[in-house]
Amino acid sequence: VELDALRQEVKRHEKERLVADNDHSTTKALLDRQISNLQKLLEEREAVVKELEASKETELTEMRTKLQNMRNDDDAKLQKEREEHKTKYEELKTKSDEKIRSLKEELNAKLTEAKVLEERIDGFKQSEARLSSTLNEYKARVTE
Repeated sequence: VELDALRQEVKRHEKERLVADNDHSTTKALLDRQISNLQKLLEEREAVVKELEASKETELTEMRTKLQNMRNDDDAKLQKEREEHKTKYEELKTKSDEKIRSLKEELNAKLTEAKVLEERIDGFKQSEARLSSTLNEYKARVTE
């Protein structure tokens, strides 16, 4: 009887071992599947990260190019404005110089005219003085 009981105990332990082995195999299979799924997910995320980094680099390069183009455009506009202002300044300076020259010539003409008039006035004064002197002489002769 004890032998039968031991045999049955051995059979029960073998069944438990088989069940435990089966549970371990199932658990291992589940864990292997989870590891495989996590590896695929990791690979997908790494691919997305690489794609995002490449996209970021491309976008950064495009922005740098755009910024440089904007700087170049601004520099060109500034240069054009400088040239326009310089041209306008030169034109105004030329007009101003011509006007100053014209006014100087007009002033010189007026000064010359004034000098001539002063000389004529001096001449008239001298003539008047001579006439006055002559008149006084005649008056003195007449009164004598």
